[in-house]
Amino acid sequence: MIAFADADVQIPCNWIEIIAGEFERDKGLEMIYGPVCFSDLGWLEKSSSKFLMLLFLGTLSVFGLHNPVGSNMAVRRKAFEEIKGFNTKLVTAEDLDLARRIKGRGKVKFCRNMVMNVSARRVKKWGLLKFIFFHLANGLKFQLTGNAKEEYAEVR
Repeated sequence: MIAFADADVQIPCNWIEIIAGEFERDKGLEMIYGPVCFSDLGWLEKSSSKFLMLLFLGTLSVFGLHNPVGSNMAVRRKAFEEIKGFNTKLVTAEDLDLARRIKGRGKVKFCRNMVMNVSARRVKKWGLLKFIFFHLANGLKFQLTGNAKEEYAEVR
């Protein structure tokens, strides 16, 4: 397996065990992903982000519209190599593209208990509404057309 996380995440101590367990239980599973929640906001914002992320990703996955977040996902190495990894020409939605291509060869699964805490630096810089609108619009655009936004401002 190859697991993906960002540099600014807080990896739960059982993250690898959850991933390994899911792949062990289901030999047809090629990719797994979980929700991401903000680590550096207040209690209400953190709780809300977790609830909304679980609802959003869980609902989409029921309809086969997988929307993994690159900072919390894992794939079988063989599948990753066979599809030639990420499409490096994409600026955004490369994680969605990866899921779409892997889904063509095996099962992709949303795992609600594979929760990762991430930095809210982009939310703090852009504001919550811009952040939500950008990601919802970009994800929807990619799911419907296979195309994604070609600009994504650096936030460091």
